[in-house]
Amino acid sequence: MYKLDKHIVQSSYWEKIKNSTGAKVVNVDGLVCILSKIPFINFYIAYVPKISPDKINFDELKKVALKKNIFVYRFDVPFVIKDSNNKKFVEFNKTLSENCVKSPTDTFTKYDILLDLQESEEEIFANFKSKTRYNINYAIKNEVKVKVAENDKDFDEFWDLMQSTAKRQHYYIRSREFYYTAWKIIKDDDKGAILTATYKGEALASWFLSFYKGAGNYMYGGSSTNHQNLQASSLLASESIKLAKQKGASYFDFWGSDKDLSNPSSKFYGVTRFKLGFGAEVVEYMDSYDFVVNSAVYKVFVLAYTLFRKFVELKR
Repeated sequence: MYKLDKHIVQSSYWEKIKNSTGAKVVNVDGLVCILSKIPFINFYIAYVPKISPDKINFDELKKVALKKNIFVYRFDVPFVIKDSNNKKFVEFNKTLSENCVKSPTDTFTKYDILLDLQESEEEIFANFKSKTRYNINYAIKNEVKVKVAENDKDFDEFWDLMQSTAKRQHYYIRSREFYYTAWKIIKDDDKGAILTATYKGEALASWFLSFYKGAGNYMYGGSSTNHQNLQASSLLASESIKLAKQKGASYFDFWGSDKDLSNPSSKFYGVTRFKLGFGAEVVEYMDSYDFVVNSAVYKVFVLAYTLFRKFVELKR
């Protein structure tokens, strides 16, 4: 049902964003690879997220690795839904399993929430859960407005909400420069937008969206604890879906889901239930794989990573 094409994090836009914000990036035969240096040694891990099921030139990857001191390419959560009836999945999984090893971890979540946008706006809205439709109408009735960011002042509303949400929920975010650069690059080519829900001029929730290769993506967002009863986030999500469809998207990607939908105490249970209220469904992507170029360095790296994870777990 979902026509997954090239993901935006494997696009020339993302390559430009990462280069413009100080990352070390190499493009190997069309694959956007972000290099991270390993502490104390002169070797790099190449992070290659969300690759599509295209032919991979492993020989070229090896050549570049020797020049750039890359010991492993991490194909993090390839952009293919796990489905044994899907020929693309079966063939690509076979290719990766024959040339790579399973990664010890995923950076992107393997579980995602997608919404089909191929029906009319009216049909899409009708498929929202009744509680979600009620919340949207309640926000409209109480004069919550949604606007598209046009200037630096509008961007700073998004940034302030991002910062406050990250602080409240204890997660890491990048610098203002990164998000601002990303916004300018994709906005200027009509490949993205920031939408903000406001009440009497006060910003209550804001989403950073991208539109690329048939996908409308939620990428980043934040919200205020003020006026939560007004259901601003519900209206914001609805308007984001509507805008993605207007931009030609055939599906909306809510970017991440909780694995266990039956556990109310799970960290992301609430936000996952919120997303599912829009008639979307949970999908699982294929496993992450590591293409190892220098096995000696890789073994040390995996051992060090395993010990670090155990240490972090003990500290909790």
